[in-house]
Amino acid sequence: MSSYLNIYGVLKDSKKKISLASFSRSHQLYQELNDNLSIPWAGNDDVYMDLTNTDIQRVISNVNKQISEVDKRLSEYERHANGNIDIINDILSFKEYREELISTREYLYFLEELIDNTTYNYEDAFEKIICNIS
Repeated sequence: MSSYLNIYGVLKDSKKKISLASFSRSHQLYQELNDNLSIPWAGNDDVYMDLTNTDIQRVISNVNKQISEVDKRLSEYERHANGNIDIINDILSFKEYREELISTREYLYFLEELIDNTTYNYEDAFEKIICNIS
């Protein structure tokens, strides 16, 4: 069964939900938000969580820690590679994972900016940003 992280903007004037993005379970952003926040499982219900900058900053902090850990492991592996194909494959995997984390962090920065604009009334369209998993 597949599930998706759904992100919506709630319009100020009509309170209508506008779908902004949807990420499958295999996407790193889904995994990071789901692991770090209590996002409700909607199923067939209208259940949502308000996304706040505090939430997003907590996830960004966690992603930054993961990037730092990967960098440390990469450094260690690169020192010991010496042509060992298994270690070289591990290095390539770590580098790919690092790129996924950096991409995820960029999505989070975008969400943070969107929430900032909504929170401080810089954005005329949305009252708030909400999400759920369905």
